Amino acid sequence: MKKILIAILLFFVHTLLIAQDRFWIIKDTRLYEKPSTTSNFFGYFKYGAEVEILEDKNIGWLKVKSDNFTVGYVKKDLIRTSMSGYDKNIVDASNPIIVGGDGIHGGNHLFVTVAGLKVRSLPNKSATIKQILLNGEAVSVDYIPVNPEEWVNIGTSFDPKYAQFVQAKYLGKRPIYEDLISKFDKLEKSNISERKTIAERLVELSYNSEREKELPALNRFLEVAKQLNDEQLIETTKFNIFIANNIPIDKDFSKIEEYLKNAEFELNGLASESYMISYTNLIKKFGKPTEIKTEEIGCDSYISPVIYYYPEFIISVDKENNKAELVEVFFNNTTKFILNPKDIITQEITEKDFVLKFGNYLSFSFREPHNYSFPLDSGNIIVYFKNGKLFSIEIIYYC
Repeated sequence: MKKILIAILLFFVHTLLIAQDRFWIIKDTRLYEKPSTTSNFFGYFKYGAEVEILEDKNIGWLKVKSDNFTVGYVKKDLIRTSMSGYDKNIVDASNPIIVGGDGIHGGNHLFVTVAGLKVRSLPNKSATIKQILLNGEAVSVDYIPVNPEEWVNIGTSFDPKYAQFVQAKYLGKRPIYEDLISKFDKLEKSNISERKTIAERLVELSYNSEREKELPALNRFLEVAKQLNDEQLIETTKFNIFIANNIPIDKDFSKIEEYLKNAEFELNGLASESYMISYTNLIKKFGKPTEIKTEEIGCDSYISPVIYYYPEFIISVDKENNKAELVEVFFNNTTKFILNPKDIITQEITEKDFVLKFGNYLSFSFREPHNYSFPLDSGNIIVYFKNGKLFSIEIIYYC
């Protein structure tokens, strides 16, 4: 009876340890259907992949679950509760997952091979969309199924908060820009559907490549938009071409710093000093805020974690030292961003005029359309447009 109780106790202790620990693959391997290397396999693990252990039958194999919820078997000696710098990985040449350090991604990864890839919260097409990825974008991958219709967890986490899923068929080696250009140019102009598909991929890949590649891609996409006679697509593409032509690639950051060194705001007649306002003047002019929060602001980048919210702006407040620092300013007809006495930005400026006037000082990414930034040594001044109108300016500091 005593031996039985000890055995039961050891079983529960072992089960508890399995439940509490996290487990990693220490060499490239496969997820087998049965506890045998001669059985069929479901997919490939890369070194460093996390698994959940479901069962240990003490036969040299563990029953595990991969991060996309597939259940199978892995040799017991290939799983540990920690990784080591002394681990010597045995590479499986047929494993398609790319090792990190290729200058694009630091960990195990693959690339998106289609345009506008929807990322789901669960491995099914009806699950919530978490984000949309661009063609050529690198994503983390530790386990990939051999069935291209199955799902890959690019969040590489069992935690639902971080898990993200796409189908395996949309991942692979990074597309080559020149190959897409050549493929597009060889297509018959009557093949509008295929031209649109390739043009979309080409444009998105250009956003993940050197800036010089954006204009050739956008010009080809404009051809397709005109063939489709899609007025909105034509206008959007023309505007993107305008942006690419008027925001230069190379910047003289010292000139930007010099240009903005005396910049300040005017809020309904109250002038800031740089981005600071005295607390007493703030309260006198605008009264009590609509909301007060204490927020994590990261590496103390603003003067205080106490944030006051007004309809016209968000501001970090240090009452003891009578200081308030602007975080974001929302524009109305009484708001001004004064770069110098000649260059004053108001709500009246259009997005196009803003780019024409200040393009030489701006940074821009097509990944975040209608957002522009003045890059500084200390951070960024980000300018947001909505529906062609100036919406807000945010001041962000680096850590």
